[in-house]
Amino acid sequence: MNIDIVNAGDVSVSASNTGGGALKVTASSGRLTVNAGNINADAGSVTLQANEMTLTGTVTGNGGVTLRPHALGLRITLGLGTDGLDFTN
Repeated sequence: MNIDIVNAGDVSVSASNTGGGALKVTASSGRLTVNAGNINADAGSVTLQANEMTLTGTVTGNGGVTLRPHALGLRITLGLGTDGLDFTN
């Protein structure tokens, strides 16, 4: 089974998809946080899409893990960067 979660603001998630389908989480205008509960898509794939992400928990998808900005053309930065997809831990 595929799971698709879309939120207009900040979203904090943990999820498990043991059926092996795709798991996609989108924060269209806020921060996406993978909390300490982790994300596990088993044999499926995981796509996380937001302009800011905090990865507190682990993300596992044996079908692949994709991290992408929501805004087209946004650079990827690490730490507390600006003007880009900002990853923090």
